[in-house]
Amino acid sequence: MQPFLKEIGGHVMACLCCGNGTYLADPDEVSRKLCAMVKKLQPDVAVCGPAFNHADYAAMCARVADDIIRTTGVKAFAAMSQENDQVIQDYKGKIMIVKTPKKGGAGLNDALRNICRVAKAMTEDAPDLKELKREVCF
Repeated sequence: MQPFLKEIGGHVMACLCCGNGTYLADPDEVSRKLCAMVKKLQPDVAVCGPAFNHADYAAMCARVADDIIRTTGVKAFAAMSQENDQVIQDYKGKIMIVKTPKKGGAGLNDALRNICRVAKAMTEDAPDLKELKREVCF
């Protein structure tokens, strides 16, 4: 799990990824490693997903976002589609979960725009974050 780093307009973007089988084999260890990388990189915000309608990825995104928030001091949220209703119910009160379409569904551009809006609002501690959450999150 090596991060992919890219500088964009003076900001560094990192992409951390993990395969489904790796996560399912040891969720605690994978989350610990991802949190350690996030802690080392110290991003302004961590976006976990989008998981679309993939249940295992949705569970990983929600779990890792929650662990990042609890263990690193970094702001984080997840993104997934409504088909992951059990994960959404399990984490709805713990983390922000941005709505996305299912894989191949309509509305991906809007969902990606909303992911960016939430990330920016979290980074800036925007006063309208609660309103944005009501608008674009579960």
